[in-house]
Amino acid sequence: MDLSIIIVSYNSREFLQNCLESLYRTTDGLRKEIILVDNCSNDDSIALVKSSFPQVKIIANDVNYGFAKANNIGAQAATGEYLLFLNPDTIVRETAIKEMIVSMQREHEAGAVGAKLLNSDGSLQLSCREFYTLRTIILSRTPLKHVARLGRFLRLNMMADWDHNETRTVDWVLGACLMTTRQVMEKIGYFDDRYRLYFEDMDLCYRIRNAGYCVYYCPTSVVQHLYQRSSAGKFSRKTVWHIKSAIRFFHKFGWKI
Repeated sequence: MDLSIIIVSYNSREFLQNCLESLYRTTDGLRKEIILVDNCSNDDSIALVKSSFPQVKIIANDVNYGFAKANNIGAQAATGEYLLFLNPDTIVRETAIKEMIVSMQREHEAGAVGAKLLNSDGSLQLSCREFYTLRTIILSRTPLKHVARLGRFLRLNMMADWDHNETRTVDWVLGACLMTTRQVMEKIGYFDDRYRLYFEDMDLCYRIRNAGYCVYYCPTSVVQHLYQRSSAGKFSRKTVWHIKSAIRFFHKFGWKI
């Protein structure tokens, strides 16, 4: 098996049809398996997949394990050389996955590759970043981000002013579309499942880089990501998860200002 595509889903029925159709449309010639790890959805998404895509391997969790642990469950059941972690709210463009594999094979010491993500309106989604620091976390969660001389630190962290048509090494890429290999995962360990949500992709890329590999951004691999980010100024349960994950990351790797 060349490729295992792992999709973690929780009540994602509205997205799965388009996501899976795009995968089968764009991966002809690849020996592949698609593994859907369902985190105890209640929207009949499993029934949809069974009916429309019977070739998909379904792992139905009896509880919502969160993103990291569910991806690990999928990865440990996978048989492919390459592992692609993909969100269900994505639509894969032509050659996108094949370009990621080519990049993994071609780029020097590649340990992971991230795609060029587009928003639902076709605009660029900033999907490669520098590692967070305490300063960038505080700025992103407070009105200080609107102060011009402080906001520039966020733009640097988000790599907002860089030409996203260039292949290059980066600190980390979003887990919405991240490819690595079985060999890399077995060497560094899988996702840290102590993260409930957020930072698990950055944590993984941090460990990949610490192991001597490079993380690449691949602009020729284009994937539409329909994710709608909630307001950073609105306090919610996800805000709490983000803060807890940030504390875990910095406690694990060091508190950087």
